[in-house]
Formats: sequence, C-alpha cells, structure tokens
Amino acid sequence: MGILNHSIQILLLGMLTSCIPHNYYQMCTAASEDVDKQNNNLVYENEDVRVTYNLWAEAGNSSFWVHNKTSTDIVINLNRSHLIINGVAHTYFQNRVFTTVDESSISSGKSKATRYNARQLSIKNIEERIEQKQLRIPPNAAKKVTGFSIMKSIYRDCDLVRITDRKENSIKKFTKDASPLIFRNMISYCKGKNFNCSRISTSAAS
Repeated sequence: MGILNHSIQILLLGMLTSCIPHNYYQMCTAASEDVDKQNNNLVYENEDVRVTYNLWAEAGNSSFWVHNKTSTDIVINLNRSHLIINGVAHTYFQNRVFTTVDESSISSGKSKATRYNARQLSIKNIEERIEQKQLRIPPNAAKKVTGFSIMKSIYRDCDLVRITDRKENSIKKFTKDASPLIFRNMISYCKGKNFNCSRISTSAAS
C-alpha cells in the first residue's frame, strides 16, 4: 500500500462556560500512513480482509468492521487484538455483555362506535449477547468489533485558549514524535484449514 497522509478527526468532550451558556468543543485531527480515506470512512485492506473505521464521535470511536474477502471462514482473536493508546494496550476482549432492545407498539381497544379510545401497547424485545474471545466471519461477509473511546478528556495546554471568540479557533500543531496522542490498532486473525494466523497493525498520531 502506498504511503498516504489522511487526516482523522475526533470530536472531544465539550466545555461549558460558567457565565455564558455556550458549548465549546475540542477537535483532534490525526494523520495516518496506513489507511485509505473512502467517503467518511478510513479503510485498510489486504488480500484477506477489508477493515473499515469511522472514528468521528465524541471522544473518538475505535469500533470497526471486518469484511472477509476469502472463500473460507476467518476468525478474529479478540483476546489478542488491541487498541494501543500512548503505549497502553486495551484488549478488545473484555467479557462484555451487549444488550439490544427492540421496541414496537400495537393498538388495542374497541372501535369508536363503542366510545372507547384505542390504546398503544409497547412491546420490548430485549436480547443479551455475551462477548466471545473469538469472532468468526463467514466468507464474503462482515462483522463489527466494538471498540473503545480514544481520548476521553480535553487536552490542556498553555498555548490553547480555553474560551475563544465564536469566529476564532485556538489551534496547536504537533510533530509525530511530539504528539500527545499516538494510537494504533492491532488485529489478530486466522484463516483456512491450517488455521494460518496473521496480524494487522494500523497507527495514527495527532
């Protein structure tokens, strides 16, 4: 893959002044040489998989989709896959429980001729899924890996003005070596009858 320098934008937590009810936001723009920018997504691709990121979210979102390009199952080893932020590894397998709520409503009651009003009954279907150490993806299919927040707090610096005029921005730039935020994603996966394993690593710095 050729060397690219695509910007990655992360919306950080808002700041609220004590006197004037205005929200101020800090936005982090990072650069990566490992991904291609496609529409609003960042994409890494090799002969086996296509990995798609969309980091734009409050505090940044490291969740990603893995598309299996092969003709056999691919297994993502979540216990060996990590988001590494400033040298600290966050392993994707956390033994989490994911809850999905599907809510629908139906009308019940008698018709207007009986002078009764119909009532809306709410029905909730709650499903829980326990996170597994391995994520199996069939051929030519994709699954989502749930990630973590990338930067949970505002970056403080004397050169950054905390409260600015609405028409002005306070900006500070860093070199890669001096960046206060360096993060990389490591994905371990296996494929084929012989269970050949590989590892993907993509990185970015603000």
